[in-house]
Amino acid sequence: MKRLLAIVLILALVVVGALLLAPMFISADQFRAPIAKAAQDATGRDLALNGDLSLRLFPTTRLTVTDVAFANAPGAGETNMAEMKELRVEVALLPLLSRTLKISQFVLVEPVIRLEVDRAGKPNWEFAAAAPKGEKAAPASGGAGGAEGVPFDTIELGDVRIENGAASYRNLQTGADYAADDIDLTLSLPSLSGPFEADGALTYKGERVTLKAALSSLRDFADRKATEVSLALDAPRVSVSFDGSAAGTPAGAALPLAGRGKASLDIASLRKLMAWIGTPMAGDTGFGPVKLAGDVEVGGSTAAFRNATLGFDDMKGSGDVLVTLGGARPKLSGAFSLDKLDVTPYAGGGAKAGGGGGGSGGAPAAGGGWSTAPIDLSALRAVDADVALKVGAIFFNEIKIGESELQLGLADGVLDADLSKLALYKGAGLAKLVVDAHGAVPAMSATFSLKGIEARPLLSDSIGFKRLEGLGNLDIAFTTRGRSQRDMIAGLDGAGSLFFENGAIYGLNLAQLVRSVASAVTELSLDRSEQKTDFAEMKGTFTLNKGVLANSDLQLLNPLLRVAGEGQSNLLERTVKYRVTPVAVSTLEGQGGKTDVTGLSVPILITGTWDKLKIGPDAADLGRKLLGGALGKSETEDGEKKSLEDRLKDSLLGGKKSEETAPEAEAPPAEGETKPAKAPTLKDLFGQ
Repeated sequence: MKRLLAIVLILALVVVGALLLAPMFISADQFRAPIAKAAQDATGRDLALNGDLSLRLFPTTRLTVTDVAFANAPGAGETNMAEMKELRVEVALLPLLSRTLKISQFVLVEPVIRLEVDRAGKPNWEFAAAAPKGEKAAPASGGAGGAEGVPFDTIELGDVRIENGAASYRNLQTGADYAADDIDLTLSLPSLSGPFEADGALTYKGERVTLKAALSSLRDFADRKATEVSLALDAPRVSVSFDGSAAGTPAGAALPLAGRGKASLDIASLRKLMAWIGTPMAGDTGFGPVKLAGDVEVGGSTAAFRNATLGFDDMKGSGDVLVTLGGARPKLSGAFSLDKLDVTPYAGGGAKAGGGGGGSGGAPAAGGGWSTAPIDLSALRAVDADVALKVGAIFFNEIKIGESELQLGLADGVLDADLSKLALYKGAGLAKLVVDAHGAVPAMSATFSLKGIEARPLLSDSIGFKRLEGLGNLDIAFTTRGRSQRDMIAGLDGAGSLFFENGAIYGLNLAQLVRSVASAVTELSLDRSEQKTDFAEMKGTFTLNKGVLANSDLQLLNPLLRVAGEGQSNLLERTVKYRVTPVAVSTLEGQGGKTDVTGLSVPILITGTWDKLKIGPDAADLGRKLLGGALGKSETEDGEKKSLEDRLKDSLLGGKKSEETAPEAEAPPAEGETKPAKAPTLKDLFGQ
């Protein structure tokens, strides 16, 4: 037995000695060809070992190669898929006998890796093994397929590093092009069933990105068993963290892992982040800070956020959100509460409704002051959605909507918003809005049924019209389409009705105009905001046709007047052409009148822009009524009822004359006696 042991010991010493002395007698260059051939057989690509090559076999097998190049796929943009200044690989031999792969050292110094997808969609990291002559090459295996594909019971990683590397990704199908440099990565894996840690950093477009990841068991993760996971990615523009449990998913799954835990996302500016990663967003407003945190559950093709808190721009909310992947677009569903929803920044080029010409005292800009900036609703085509929202306030341009509840549906670029609760300018109602961004030209349709709203702030904020005040109801349905706000206004078609109580029309005093025909004729321009016509009730219906609002049945009731109106307003140009016919129904005393003018009718034309209205009589209609005696009767000082026609005749003839006697000379008044007022003349009635 002792002799046998001595022989085994001697043989072992000889083997060890041979391993130690072999590199002295065997040139490492002899391994260049076999290594290159092995790479060619495995991948179908050339591996060039252009620099020095050194080999040590014992106590660990260590291979060091400099100036390494690995060929790219045929037709690729670059000759080599990978290059590196130096490669150092060291593997312990004895652990191999127990099916343990112990990589003491694996270091890539200044590697450059180029990933590319050609126009046919084939990536350059798909390899085909070289086949013997006359045989068709078979594609190489796509992966180990889990732990069963690993030929070792355990794997141990020692010094595994990437030093000062660079990587790029280019997709000729989509146009995507990314590149990172200054890549440093350190991996730690004491055993395959033990914890795995990765700590790395890279520079992308001049900004440093760090990554830390840890798994409690790489084997369990590879076997698709739940294992503890922590992940932290930090960059100047975005931070992501996750703490929980996760498992790997099969190849081809929509998501690379399944699990649950606490997650957070913090984006300084979504717009700047998208531009930074190479997919800039259209427009220049909105899509700023984003913060999302909550309990996340990922599985299959869905990722769910429970008890989530959201911050988006200056909006804040909470609720549950489910994101579904795998379809044509990601789909967002759930229920959420927001403190407010400001749509304006995302409408793309939407200037404020009163912009350009909506302010008081200034003429509107060309085209009515509506914005001609292109409306970009491409964001509506990025995702689908089915979300129930409770919102404290909604803002769209200058329109302010109070506490509301709405169901949002978004599919293939078509937004369907159903507002079941709508608080609007002290009133309430229902609304339905459809925005179609599927085609090249955005389209919109809406219906509103509003009760108890304040007219002046609503019309001022929506279309810049500030001359109507009152509390009442408004029903409207309209459709439109266009590439800009101006196009949208020009394309308005629809119909509606209104009913307002206890209000006023500013810039116009109909009672004052009716009081005196002279003032009606001479004051041909009136645009004083302090002037107003109060009303107890105003109602009517209207139509919209290509941006022109028309009405033919307006009725306005005032204690002194009954007013009928008809005409139109060109919303695009912000102009008015309207005719009102006020009829006095009782005394005008207290409004500047001295006589009872019951039944007096003076037709009034209102023309001009919303900011500079011209108000005066309808001269043609007034002339007809003067000649026809249709202006009603008023009471003279002696109590006699006379039509304005008779009064005009008296004025033209200088008063009633006796046929028998000549007119007597007018006697001067006695001392202390007041001279009686003479009958009004035509000059008195019409002025100079």
